[in-house]
Amino acid sequence: QDQTHAITRQLQLFVPGVRVWLDADYLDDLASLEQCIARSATFLIFLSRGYFRSVNCRRELAAALVEKRPVIAMREEDSGKGGASAAALREECDHFCGAEHVGAAQVIFDEPPVTWVRMRHFQLEALKQLTLRLLRALPYYATRRSLLDKGLRVPGEVGPCSFTSPVTLLTSEANPGAHQLASEVKAAAER
Repeated sequence: QDQTHAITRQLQLFVPGVRVWLDADYLDDLASLEQCIARSATFLIFLSRGYFRSVNCRRELAAALVEKRPVIAMREEDSGKGGASAAALREECDHFCGAEHVGAAQVIFDEPPVTWVRMRHFQLEALKQLTLRLLRALPYYATRRSLLDKGLRVPGEVGPCSFTSPVTLLTSEANPGAHQLASEVKAAAER
């Protein structure tokens, strides 16, 4: 819950006037859950281990699917805070939603979920991705896609940087893919 509140506050700063409805804050009566989803323009899911086990989370998802709301998924990265890989979350979705909500996994995981990492600069990047997906889902941008082609810039984001002296990048043989990543960084830096 603490992270959904942090994300909500940041979204409200990045997109002035956006209204975010959090079920934990605004739902006094579970009977009105579906009506609340029906009044929403988009449906944002903050995925963590066990999300799909919750009957009420599945009710929210079902309402979003019935109402054909765009679904934007974000997932917790920290396993100590309930985080799981996108593959594990998709498995959980298939297991708990498969028969009940055919096609749910396809809708949720059509785009890889935005990864929420609990470090400031990573949070800014995640919020930027989330905001961009949110804007793309709104009717205004359906006919104005080119306005978002260059992406977004957010306050406090780390911008392009350069090195003033030669840099040695070390990789470990114990880290699969590190050498490939270092090669990609080197190629990008040489451009």
